[in-house]
Amino acid sequence: MKHWFVSGLVWLCVASASMAQSYPDYENTYVNDYADLLGGSQESNLISRLGTLRNDYGIEFTVITINQMSDFGHSGAIEPFATGLFNHWGVGDAEKNDGVMMLIARYDRTLRIEVGSGYGTSKNQPMQAIIDGDT
Repeated sequence: MKHWFVSGLVWLCVASASMAQSYPDYENTYVNDYADLLGGSQESNLISRLGTLRNDYGIEFTVITINQMSDFGHSGAIEPFATGLFNHWGVGDAEKNDGVMMLIARYDRTLRIEVGSGYGTSKNQPMQAIIDGDT
């Protein structure tokens, strides 16, 4: 009986490890278009504008597109995946915790704008307005 218990425990550990969540690799500070949603000129323009935002205002804003969160072992809401990715990549200034990341999950048909905790709740409404297309 003890042998079966140990075998079962080992199997659960192996199964959990194989289903562990991962994140895409970080390639560019401003745009990581893994879902290939942007044309070359769109991506270049966005990189330029986000670079200006960082140089003029000190805000690091990263845009990432993926096909679907399940490609990285995640199922469920986008919020925990976006928060984990934001922290994994270390978006923004670590001392100020002021980064901004827009995550678009193409086939999940969802997006989220994650902001660093240094902003408190002051950016919730402006980011929601961006998502809603009100700006």
